[in-house]
Parts: sequence; structure tokens; C-alpha cells
Amino acid sequence: SEHGMEVKTDTHSETGNVFFELKSCEQKNTLGCVYKTGAKWMLYYFEDTGVLYILFMPKLREWLDRNMNSFATKKVKNQRRFFKGESDRYYYSVGKLVPRWLLEQQSFVRVHHLAD
Repeated sequence: SEHGMEVKTDTHSETGNVFFELKSCEQKNTLGCVYKTGAKWMLYYFEDTGVLYILFMPKLREWLDRNMNSFATKKVKNQRRFFKGESDRYYYSVGKLVPRWLLEQQSFVRVHHLAD
């Protein structure tokens, strides 16, 4: 939709980074949410601190593309809810770790501190 939103939650604010998923499943080489979503906005919420980032997706993609080599790559092990055998139990997402202080300086980002 014109005003669609992608919602992501994170519980690891202590890392100081935001994880932007480039591949949702490395084994199948499927696009991650940054490039797959048709949403105009991403709401990225840190559950442990109540910090919400509102990101304008077209500008985020442009910025990530321009600066991709500046950010560390991270592979995350995920457990499937349903799996056929032990070899199918896990899959790996791949993304970039973007320092929150740097993200907060960008014009396409709004930060809100939500009260409990």
C-alpha cells in the first residue's frame, strides 16, 4: 500500500547497532526485508529500551546501497517453527550492522522514546 509499514522488533539494544536484513535465508538466497518489502516505512522497535525508529524505506535503501561496505556483516542463526529433520531445523539470515548513532543522524530517520 502507499503507506504500508514493515515492523521489526529487536531485543539487543546493548550492541549499539540496528540489524538490517539483506538475505532472509542464506541457504535459499532469498531477499531480506530491506529489499523485499513493498512498505514505504519501517518501524524498528527495541523492546528492551522502548526506542522506536521510523525509517523512510526508499531513502534507507539508497543510503544502505551507497554505504554497504562501511558496515559489518552479521549472520544470524534462526530456528524454524516447523522442520522436517535436524538438517532443516535452522536457517541463517544475513544483514548489516549499522551503528545507531550514525543512523540517528540521517534525514530519513525519526527516533521516538516510548514510555512504559
